[in-house]
Amino acid sequence: MIENKRIKIGIISDTHGLLRTEVLDILQSCDCIFHAGDVDRPELLDTIRSLGALYVVRGNNDGYWAQNLRRSLNFTVGNVKFFMVHDRKDVAWELGDTQVVIFGHSHQYFAKEIDGRLWLNPGSCGRSRFGGDVTMAVMTFGVVGGSFWNLVARQAQKDKQEEARLENEAIRAIYVEAGDILKEMVFVDMDKKTVFKAAIPKEGIYNKNDKLIAGDTLENGDMVKIYGDRNMTRSIPAQYPGITKMKRNGRASLEELQPYLEIANELLCGDSEEEDKK
Repeated sequence: MIENKRIKIGIISDTHGLLRTEVLDILQSCDCIFHAGDVDRPELLDTIRSLGALYVVRGNNDGYWAQNLRRSLNFTVGNVKFFMVHDRKDVAWELGDTQVVIFGHSHQYFAKEIDGRLWLNPGSCGRSRFGGDVTMAVMTFGVVGGSFWNLVARQAQKDKQEEARLENEAIRAIYVEAGDILKEMVFVDMDKKTVFKAAIPKEGIYNKNDKLIAGDTLENGDMVKIYGDRNMTRSIPAQYPGITKMKRNGRASLEELQPYLEIANELLCGDSEEEDKK
């Protein structure tokens, strides 16, 4: 039993022999994992067990290898009491003080509180058989002098699509030291060839593997991806105040850096010349 801490549970079903990378990424951050059956391949359970405590029931497509798996389970995590079975029609009539009923089989996500008890089908996050969404669920709850739980539906495929959208909207830029006498550190948008200034986010800079880098400085020629609302001020150079994340992907060679340096110098030095004429 897990007690006196905030608990995160990954809830999946109907993997049908496929454990998707995006699902694994979510499960790795969970304290324990529930699988509501139709695993299809025993090695998937070995992978899941390496991530955390596993509660699993046998589904109608789990063959001879799964004969030792229970058809249904009553268990408690923290102070929350669960009942899990593969097919909803096999739910016990007498649920007693069960707080959460988990089932699968239909490949359709479902979450509804009925008479003070949560009924949850996480859907299918494995091989799609009926053309539906790829879904799972993540439940978090704390145990502090009693129980409370908060269910967060996670649609792994849609999360992946949102991640791809943010990647596509991120600005690919290069950090350059430009200017004639007083050097300025600015960014040049590598696609639009525009120049702007931006502060490094307070949390720091990430590397291309999405890990925070020690230190919070960039060097001349560093290539970055900048995430945010893409709204720039109309100043010269423009300012980008709405940054949410910055990722360093590498460093340009001198040859690669040169055309971007020329773009920055043209803006900064040209602006200085206009000021001198005035």
